[in-house]
Amino acid sequence: MRKVLTIARREYAAMVGTKAFLISITLMPLLMFGGIIVAQWMERVPQAGEKRIAIVDGTGGQLYADLEQAVAQRNAMAAQSGGAAAKYVLEQFPSPQLADADRMTLSERVRTEALRAFVEIPAALLQPDAEASQRQVRYYAPNAMLAEERRWLEQALTEAVTARRLAALNLDPGVVRRATAPVAVTPLGLFKQSAEGKVIGAEQRGGLAGIFVPAGFMMLMFMVILLSAQPLLEGVMEEKNNRIAEVLLGSVSSFQLMLGKLLGNIAGSLSAIAIYAVGLYAAASYKGWLDLIPTDLVPWFLVFQIIGVLLFGAIFLAVGAAVTQAKEAQSLLLPIWLLIALPLFGWLQIVREPNGPLAVWGSFFPPSAPLVMTLRLASDAVVPPWQLLASLALLIVATAVGVFLAGRVFRIGILWQGKSPKFTEIMRWALRG
Repeated sequence: MRKVLTIARREYAAMVGTKAFLISITLMPLLMFGGIIVAQWMERVPQAGEKRIAIVDGTGGQLYADLEQAVAQRNAMAAQSGGAAAKYVLEQFPSPQLADADRMTLSERVRTEALRAFVEIPAALLQPDAEASQRQVRYYAPNAMLAEERRWLEQALTEAVTARRLAALNLDPGVVRRATAPVAVTPLGLFKQSAEGKVIGAEQRGGLAGIFVPAGFMMLMFMVILLSAQPLLEGVMEEKNNRIAEVLLGSVSSFQLMLGKLLGNIAGSLSAIAIYAVGLYAAASYKGWLDLIPTDLVPWFLVFQIIGVLLFGAIFLAVGAAVTQAKEAQSLLLPIWLLIALPLFGWLQIVREPNGPLAVWGSFFPPSAPLVMTLRLASDAVVPPWQLLASLALLIVATAVGVFLAGRVFRIGILWQGKSPKFTEIMRWALRG
């Protein structure tokens, strides 16, 4: 055991004592969540200039007048909020109808960025009995589907047309708005009982928090598995190709070498979790989100994290010992990565239905069980205890079998030289030894 711990300390130092580890720790969250961070940052960046939109109003200027009032209100609100958003400017086209030549002229103005877009409002828009095709408003722009101006225009036109239709029926828009006000249904958790027997009231669950807190735990586990498994692969390939493994095997057995590497890797993954936990705690404390973190999940998270690192680390070690080139390892690891990432494709459905068929069956499939069970437990759902224990027991058995089979491959592959074995031969090593 002393030799195993010596190897584990060496692997731990090799993993966390490098600049690559610190860079990976920093870059991994940016790669996962960088798009969200940049999008939020860009919303705060002041946008200079104005966005000019040409309006072709087939209603004789009625809706254009309403849009002018709406855009004035929008620009005033944007200025009060700090002026980060660009100013909208409307330009009325002199004719209520467009010919193809006019559309071409306006399109050229959009291409030269003299206009942001141009809009055709049909005369039939104020006629509720007209066919839907005749009431269709057309918005022309290079990025029409994603343009925020189109979404604003859609809302402004909806309010203006609704107000005019109600006025035509002699109905007060304010009365109708109050009568049709939506009913708010507040999302709450369940009542709980403390260890002292005191009843703890239900807490309000925000929609985004109920979705992204479980996803955050899942992504943290996925990042740590990704961060810890790759160095194992690269390290054992380097030791094999440089004949370092042969020297090490003169002092320890292949299983001791493999076990020491796995233990050092687990310690490294726990260090990564500790670093992320400190950062997340500081951020949550600064934002006042500490009550959103399910602290009772932490022990289960660590258990499933350790087992997941052990299972996939053993597989990566076996693959690294069997091949000599990174390209060959990538082809063998592709299906393994797909199995690891499998819960990422269905995480939203699992959060919505934590006790649904997908979540339950995913809990009993060893490659996906760590991530799926973390999702289910973090979603504040009442996971049946037998499912939790059965999933854990099945995962432990699968990990033990996986480590045993990976040890067979590691024992033969670490000394294998020459042409890399085929997949069928690697499977024969695992099954027959």
